[in-house]
Amino acid sequence: MESDLNHGHRLADYIPGCEMSRLRVYRLAVFFLFLVIIGRLFHLQVFRHEFYRKMALRNFIRTVRIQAPRGRIMDRNGIVLANWIPAFRLHFLYDSISTKTIDVISSIVGRDKVEKVISMAKKGIVQPLDLDFEDAQRIEERMDLLPGVVITGIPRRYYPEGSVFSHLIGYTGEADIDDIRSKLGYKPGDILGKTGLEKALEDTLRGKPGVRFLAIDASGKLVSMDPRPPIPPVPGKDVMLTVDYPLQKFIDSLARPLGRGAIVALDAKNAEILALYSFPTFDPNQLSWGISKELWQEITSDKRRPLVNRAISGLYPPGSLIKPLIGLIGLRRNKITRWSKFSPCVGVFTYGSRKWRCWNPSGHGALDIVHAIEQSCDVYFYQLGLSLGLKGLLMALGDALRVTRVELHLPGERHSFIPTIEWYEKRYGRGGYGPGVVLNLSIGQGEILVTPLEVAYLTLLIAKGSAPPPQLIKSVGGHKIPPAPPRSIPFSSEELDVARRGMLLVVEGKEGTGWRARVEGVKVAGKTGTAQNVHGKDHSLFTCFAPFDDPEIVLTVFVENSGHGSEVAAPLAGEILKWYFENRRDRIAGAK
Repeated sequence: MESDLNHGHRLADYIPGCEMSRLRVYRLAVFFLFLVIIGRLFHLQVFRHEFYRKMALRNFIRTVRIQAPRGRIMDRNGIVLANWIPAFRLHFLYDSISTKTIDVISSIVGRDKVEKVISMAKKGIVQPLDLDFEDAQRIEERMDLLPGVVITGIPRRYYPEGSVFSHLIGYTGEADIDDIRSKLGYKPGDILGKTGLEKALEDTLRGKPGVRFLAIDASGKLVSMDPRPPIPPVPGKDVMLTVDYPLQKFIDSLARPLGRGAIVALDAKNAEILALYSFPTFDPNQLSWGISKELWQEITSDKRRPLVNRAISGLYPPGSLIKPLIGLIGLRRNKITRWSKFSPCVGVFTYGSRKWRCWNPSGHGALDIVHAIEQSCDVYFYQLGLSLGLKGLLMALGDALRVTRVELHLPGERHSFIPTIEWYEKRYGRGGYGPGVVLNLSIGQGEILVTPLEVAYLTLLIAKGSAPPPQLIKSVGGHKIPPAPPRSIPFSSEELDVARRGMLLVVEGKEGTGWRARVEGVKVAGKTGTAQNVHGKDHSLFTCFAPFDDPEIVLTVFVENSGHGSEVAAPLAGEILKWYFENRRDRIAGAK
């Protein structure tokens, strides 16, 4: 008992010390906790200050892409063909736009436009909305009731001359999903070239976009514009072309009523392209500014195919335009001389069991090569084609037209086609094509196909012997583009002179088929052509150079479904040449 009491006394003695020890531990724990908190605050406010400052800024700073003004496109005289004008754009800055905001904007710009933006947003792409001045003003008046949106100014592409250069220059449009997902750096709302030079020179014309900063509050309302200095855009470079605006505008005034076709004019001195015109045309401003589904459907379903650049993409049988080249091949292969003649033309040529007709049923009689070109005698060239043989003719045509291949690097560009023996065998089987194929080819029918631009270059090479390939761009950003090295057609000067003499008589001779292209005081050398068309009326073709003794201009005219070359294309060329020599020859010569 005493022992127990003694033991209890010792525990009592110990307990007060135990309480003091626990209190000391609690104090240390509290001190340590405060130390951790203070250390954490110090770390956040000192070491991580910049990181969290940027995160906080991101909560109320929004960036808006500033479109760079696209570079201008000008003709050889400095006349602006593609420029920009100020426009307006609505940006959606907030993650969740209220139904009220959507309804108000839809009532102003139309439900379709807003739904398009919403559908893009569902795909993870925040698309801005382009506005005209009136709509921008109406939205601006209601801006206090529309949190999460802001209106900014943008440069919009504008084509002062409308459709005159529509195919050559092309048009612009907003980046689509494929553009945005590509690795080319496009963002929603960016503008890029869709066709023509706008697309081909995209990297040059586009420039570099800038950034503008906007501050918004938690509800999405704009607090201030430019809380930090904007990053300005870098404008695109200006491009000067070789084309002559007054000439192409005059061509447009003549060709517009004719339906479909293409007209190409080259400066014979340096191969610069003076006109590259395709018709029917379209208004690039409509396509660049946002076109309705109905209008787009109307354009794309038009059987005349107005979006096709026929000057570089149209493939046509050359018809009789090929005859000077066939004559040159005959001279080169020693199948004919300047004065040799074949059997007289009586309006028809019998080969095997088939009769091959001449365009003139009365016949042309016995002709040499110069007068066969002048009168475009089919029977003469049937016989010349047979003497060359199919394989020899195809090889020689391929060699000559390979020189005329033109690369402007424009979208949709195509090139002349000359079949080969292997092509015939693959398509028809060995021996599956008759010997009469060469007769068709020798007058430019059958499988031979050419583009108007490459026919113009062939005409230039016949006129000059050698010339650089056609040049379209004169300077970029003020830096002149040098011409490419000249090319030579594989014929001697004597052989070329024979073909030129024949082409001179086509226009200036008594029996010439192209006499309607005559210009008073100017000797014109040319060739008419009529290309058969299985889908309707024949195509009317004409190509020429003038003046004969010292060529200044090459002109090639293709008019679809309009009949003989002598009836439509040649008179049209004559009107253009007359206007050129009266109005443009001195100005173009002085601008070189």
